[in-house]
Amino acid sequence: MTAATRLAALDSLLGHVAERLVADEQHVEARVAVVDGRDTLAAVIIRPATGTNGEDSISVEANANGISKAVVAYALRQTADQFDAAARADGDEPITADEATAEQRARDVVASPPRALLAATDVRAAVVRGLRSAKRPSGLDALLAVAANMAAAQQAAEEAPALTVADVRDALDFNADDRDQVLATLRDVLLDTTATRTPEQALGAARIILTAHAQQLAALVEAEHAETRTRWGLNRSTRGLLTGYSNARRTIRTYADRLADEQALAEGAANEQVER
Repeated sequence: MTAATRLAALDSLLGHVAERLVADEQHVEARVAVVDGRDTLAAVIIRPATGTNGEDSISVEANANGISKAVVAYALRQTADQFDAAARADGDEPITADEATAEQRARDVVASPPRALLAATDVRAAVVRGLRSAKRPSGLDALLAVAANMAAAQQAAEEAPALTVADVRDALDFNADDRDQVLATLRDVLLDTTATRTPEQALGAARIILTAHAQQLAALVEAEHAETRTRWGLNRSTRGLLTGYSNARRTIRTYADRLADEQALAEGAANEQVER
């Protein structure tokens, strides 16, 4: 799929976001963020999770690439200070470093960065409080259904049919009344950029088209042979020319027959492999 097609699909998805993602009955702000991560140096993702004892918890995923992890830690501490200030403004007391340390000691579990699971005691209560305050945006299920349908349609579009020898033969039949049947067929096959082509499929198409072209040339030579003999007859002057026409016709037909035989063998081998 081309970049333009992918951008068009993204625009369509964002259009559905704008139409379907609205505030719920409690007027909770609903947001969907589409992030271009090509220039991202670090990322932190917090998801709902379940603790070892089945309690509500959170999962934290973090990674950094192309930047000092010390710089990332400093930036996250600044962000944490900003969130603590916002929590106090909302009447939600922040979790202190001492509380977090006590909780870790109580569980006697050392988190394995960059993924850590937080649960238990006062921290658990704070996490549950935060999870319960997070509302699922209304319209999100509809949005996810639309995204799934778009992904399925995109996958189907990307799975283009392969070019088969039957397609090439059908093209020859379709162009039978054209002034140059073989040239028109070659044009159609080259213009069909949606069909996939393996080396074997391309070779099969080439054999069929060249066989038809050789038969076409043999017919032209035969027509010249017949016209010359009808017009001038067989005599000392025309014998060499007519013999040359006959030899050329025979050579071209031999070439066409060889291509046809090779293609028949290739198709037979392919059919045997499918049957196995």
